[in-house]
Amino acid sequence: LGVFGFLFLPPAIEGNFGFLDSIAALHWTSELIENFGGSSELTLWGFSAGATLISCHLVSPLIEELGISIKNAILTSSSYGLPFNSPDQAEKFSSLALSVVGSCSRGDFDDAEAYADCLRNAPLKEIAQSNSINYLAQVVTDFFKLTE
Repeated sequence: LGVFGFLFLPPAIEGNFGFLDSIAALHWTSELIENFGGSSELTLWGFSAGATLISCHLVSPLIEELGISIKNAILTSSSYGLPFNSPDQAEKFSSLALSVVGSCSRGDFDDAEAYADCLRNAPLKEIAQSNSINYLAQVVTDFFKLTE
């Protein structure tokens, strides 16, 4: 998904959309799977970035808050294969990745909201080219809550 799933330019674009989309899919599945003869106790399997997302699910408080039951998790490659960044690091990397979007240069905008508006109107092909400079998903660690 690259920039389409994990772009982080606060406050206009808060990132982790790829992660949140997968949480929504798990919530939908856990709520409705019994209607199809399945069990609401889910087994997750992931490879590469999928293994990383499953690792995130295992420690995310959103899973418990939404009542999602993960019974098993199968990681068939290294977990945490994606970089995890602070919000500042993720914002800098997102801006760097989008430097190839010719119609929207971050330096031309005083605030993130105006920059986000430009990106919303930029040609999709230009934004997709940012993935060609090895934009890796930047999972921003603020969604983890550490408790005592």
